[in-house]
Amino acid sequence: MTAETEPGFPQRPGLRQVLLEVSGVGERAGGAFRAALAVAIPAAVGLANGHGAAAALSALGAFAVVYGERRPYRTRWKVVAGYGLALISCATVGAGVGHLAGAASVGAWIAVIAMMTAVVVLAAIWVDALRERAPGSFLLLLCAELSAVLVLDGTASSPAVVLWTAIGAVVALGVAMTPALLDRHGPEAQAVTRAGAAVDALARQPHDDLLRRRAIHALHEAWDCLDDAGLRGQAVAPTDALSRIHRRLLAVIAFAEDQKVETSVSEEELDLMVLPRARVGERLRWGLRRPRIPVLALRLTVACVVAGGIAIAVDLGRPDWAVITAAMILHQGPDRVTGSWRALNRCVGTVIGVGVLAVITPVLGSAVLLILTVVVLMAGTEIFLVVNYAIAMVFITPLAMTLGALAPQEPLSEAVIGRIAETVIGVGVAVVTLWCVRPRGYRAVLLDSERRVVDAIEAVEADGPADAGRRRRRLEFELEAATTAVSQAGFSDPAWMLTQWPRHHRLHRQGYALLTKQG
Repeated sequence: MTAETEPGFPQRPGLRQVLLEVSGVGERAGGAFRAALAVAIPAAVGLANGHGAAAALSALGAFAVVYGERRPYRTRWKVVAGYGLALISCATVGAGVGHLAGAASVGAWIAVIAMMTAVVVLAAIWVDALRERAPGSFLLLLCAELSAVLVLDGTASSPAVVLWTAIGAVVALGVAMTPALLDRHGPEAQAVTRAGAAVDALARQPHDDLLRRRAIHALHEAWDCLDDAGLRGQAVAPTDALSRIHRRLLAVIAFAEDQKVETSVSEEELDLMVLPRARVGERLRWGLRRPRIPVLALRLTVACVVAGGIAIAVDLGRPDWAVITAAMILHQGPDRVTGSWRALNRCVGTVIGVGVLAVITPVLGSAVLLILTVVVLMAGTEIFLVVNYAIAMVFITPLAMTLGALAPQEPLSEAVIGRIAETVIGVGVAVVTLWCVRPRGYRAVLLDSERRVVDAIEAVEADGPADAGRRRRRLEFELEAATTAVSQAGFSDPAWMLTQWPRHHRLHRQGYALLTKQG
């Protein structure tokens, strides 16, 4: 038995897939338009009122619109408003540190690096425990970093940074909710469509374990979306369509298991299989107790401090760039292989990105063209951020460098060389950290995850209807966590993972059978 021949075993992505895959770009066009609009509206108003290039700082708050994508409008406003407040808080903290640190000096950069480390560690723990979607903690860190640097360099005042961030966040909320005027159930319909496509893919290859997990995950994600929208249990088109997809999934799984195919499932039986989204308190309670959290925090702390320290020691102009490079690679808690690929993406994307900056620099002296550039770069970032990291960096690099100075203040050649050197330091430190700090941490994470799956299965199988919904929600939560753990272990150490695979395979079959009422 080998990793290549074992059905369902996680397979490492190839170089071509990592650098060139762009599946799902079309689905993000609407989000890109909203991201661009969230920057363009306040920037244009600010420009018209004589605020010039400073109006581009609204992009720091406009990042909030990204977090609302794919969520139903009934809860989207809460998410965008919450992240908007988080971005304003990060801008306030960053600008405050920049103000207190005074002019750029070794002591000032140490303070900025300490602030960045604290922000990304706390934000990454929160995002990881809640299992939030991309972009995770990255945009929060970017907001704090740029705010500090803008004030530290004297490019903008602390009140101006906070004010424009707040304006951007408020506009982002309005932009995020505007599509509800045209189709108030658009996100739910799209989630149902994705679930249907995943079940169709499984129907074509019913014995593929990976496709089965994707189909079940997409199904429950769609039910979560309907639940958040308040449509679960109502006789409306999205709910009826998802019920049919759910029944089809049951039939496909029964066929794959050589079981009797149920031609009809009652609404009461189907209702037992549909799990409302776990509450924030539940997800925090289940997520914070994992060994994955201290590993993530330790690696981020070590990498940020070391990368920033090296950049200061060799007297580079922007040590914060080395810190954010390391943090961007590590903030989602990747395994060693995925993290190394991400580091390669960062290098390739940054080199191309600074090339893009070199091309557009001549136009950045005009406030109008600078703002238009930020709008375009913001849209590109939204399209590719969760699709292809290397391409995303082509947009993120000039966006961050442009906002960080509101047009480069140092000579272009020095800026290009400096950012590439700082990127190399950050990438190198991040990769070394992945391979040397808790190098076998994935083993403890996997074994802990599997133990939690066993506990959750036993709880669901226990007699008595009391709190059955919460126990089933926890089982789904633990199965998803274990799926992530097994992928990371399989990528990092296939030989060891193969020794654990039979137990993992058995547990997941048993757990997902309970969730779909099979067996």
